Formats: sequence, C-alpha cells, structure tokens
Amino acid sequence: MTTNWDILLEKTFKEFMVYIGQDSLIFNNNIDIGEIYKIHGCVSNPNSLVLSKNDYEEFHSKNPYLAAKLLTIFMEHPIIFLGYNIGDENIHSILESIIKILDKKSIDKLKDRLIFCERDSSVDESAISDGNYLINGLNLPIKRIRYKSLNSLYKVLANNNRKLPIKILRHMKNMVFDFVKNSKSKSKIYLADDTNLDKLDLEKVQFVYGFGIKENLSMMGIKAVSGRDLLLDIVYNNLQVDPAQLSKNAIPTIPGYIPYFKYLRLANLLDENGNIPINDDTQEFTPAHIEKVNSIKTDNFYPVSQYKNKKDQINEKYNSVKQLVESETVEHAIIYIPLLDIEKISSDELFEFIKSINPKNENLKTQVRKLICLYDFLKYKLEK
Repeated sequence: MTTNWDILLEKTFKEFMVYIGQDSLIFNNNIDIGEIYKIHGCVSNPNSLVLSKNDYEEFHSKNPYLAAKLLTIFMEHPIIFLGYNIGDENIHSILESIIKILDKKSIDKLKDRLIFCERDSSVDESAISDGNYLINGLNLPIKRIRYKSLNSLYKVLANNNRKLPIKILRHMKNMVFDFVKNSKSKSKIYLADDTNLDKLDLEKVQFVYGFGIKENLSMMGIKAVSGRDLLLDIVYNNLQVDPAQLSKNAIPTIPGYIPYFKYLRLANLLDENGNIPINDDTQEFTPAHIEKVNSIKTDNFYPVSQYKNKKDQINEKYNSVKQLVESETVEHAIIYIPLLDIEKISSDELFEFIKSINPKNENLKTQVRKLICLYDFLKYKLEK
C-alpha cells in the first residue's frame, strides 16, 4: 500500500544519483550534485550487502581507498550519515583513516560538513547540535541530529525547496566541465564578456551561463511580484505573466492572504477537485505548500472572532450577496459576506461588489484581502 510518506520521499529523492556498495563510490570518477551512497549495500542488490564477518573484513580492507574518495567529497560538500550509528566500526575506521592524513587546521575545515543522524527514543522532537568525535586524541567536529522517528527527518528533507532542480544543476555542471576539458566541446554554450542579448540567436544556444544576466532572458522580474499585485490582478486582470511560472516561482514565497487558484487553474496544475495532486512532480512545490493550498476552506476567509457568532443571524436575514450589500454599509458587507453559506454566495455578485469598493485605491485591509481570496476560491477552485 502506497502512503503519502512514500509519495513525499519519492518526490524528495527521485532526482538523486544512487550508488550502491563501495566499488560504485570508489570508481565514480565524477563527484556530482545530489548523490546518495549506500556503502553497506542495498536490498535491491543483495550481493552488495555487508552482513557477515567476511563482508566486514573485506569492507575494512578497502578503507584506505574509500577514505581517500570520501575525503575529496568531505572537503567540498556536506555529508549526511543516515542509518549509521556514530560508533559504527566501519564509519569509525573510515574517519580514522581521514584523520591520519589531515592536520589540526584541515580537520577544523570539516566543521558543519559531517552530519550524523541518530535515532533517540528519549527525545520529544528532532534537534540538531554541535558535537565532537574523538579519534586518536583529536576532536573531529561534527553535527548531530537526534530524531525519534524518521518521519520528522524526512519531512524536513521533503520541504527543503531547492532554487533549481538537481537535474538542471547537474546538466549545467556537466556542460561547463565538457566545455573546459575538451578542445571541441559538444556543449552549445555561448560565452561573451558583453553580450547583446537582443541580437543573440537563441535558436543556436541551448544554455546561457552568466552572472547578472539581462532581464530579457530572466523571468521578467516574476519573483518581484507582490501579494498586492496578485490581489489586484484578480479584480483588474492586469498582470501579464505566465501563470505556470507565477505559480511555481513567485506565489510559494509570498506570505499572507493571496489568491492561488486562478493561476494554478490557468496553468493546469489543479485536479478535477480543485486540488494540487498529492503526487504532483512540480519541483518548486514542497509538500508543505501543497498541503497549505489544498487545506484552504471557506472558513479561512471568515472575519475576526468577534463577528463569527453573527453567522446564523446573517444567514437567517440574507439569501444572497446582493441582498446583504443592499442592506448593510460597505464596511459591514466586507465583514459579513464570508459568513454567508457558500451556496448563497454568487461569484459574479461578489466580484461586482469587490469592484465597486475600488480596491486599487485603498490599502487592502486584511478583510478586503480575504474577500478577494474568497472570490478566487469560489471562481477558480470550486466552479467547474
């Protein structure tokens, strides 16, 4: 049976390169981006498993080679040890081999690069702390993460939203390496000190690599879009941006009450129930973001608690947004409309009321923001 955690973990690690056994690590000549090394083997390859006394002896005989390879990785990347006790004999011998070839100054450079995850049933919640591992009289600085359940650790990893997908970073790195190493590179990379992007033939360029690249090859400032911009766009439809790029690259970073569903709907990122699929493979969407959007309900748009007890009274008195607006002041209408039963709220009537208060010319108080988000919810999530 597939659980939500299975889906989250698959999404978290599916881009990682997995190497099984010592040989795959030792003979991997290209240290890549996003790699998992199962140095004690994996059940998917039974012959790789380190289980018996002979297995451990053979593993130990290869330690100098393994240590040399790991040292290269340690000096350049942080390493997470998951599923290995800090006192594991093999891990200890590998670290001991590394210590032998480093001086005190070099050992200090490993600070924050060695991260040991340890199960501890006595802790109430996962915690990270600085620590030291004593080997041959020398303190090896490490980070220690104690966890009660792997679920909490996996949740942190799954919610770690990367700026760029690993496969894109890996592709960029390989193209640059190929360009530098070979006199006749297969990579189509365009390099120039001062590039006139207006005259650049993009059909001949697969990859542009640079610093401070000009705006007309960027996302057109899409990450500068504010919550106010989004709210006003719901009313005036004046934000000329790609809804998919907006949903992926800007909206997940914007706090507060903002409309999600118009852009997700236009980008075909919602299912038939108006939800982001739990197994969605959009790299920019963390599980936390998906859960946040999918959990939105009409009561998210209710006014502050002092008005909530008027819900029954409002529904006894009014059967539509139009009725309510005609009988109440604008200020009270803004507060009371979300309290109407959902079947009484016409998205068209709500939209006409929102336009009538001219939100462009006001500072978009919280309840006005909620009202616009309610319209977005009704129009783009619920309506078929």
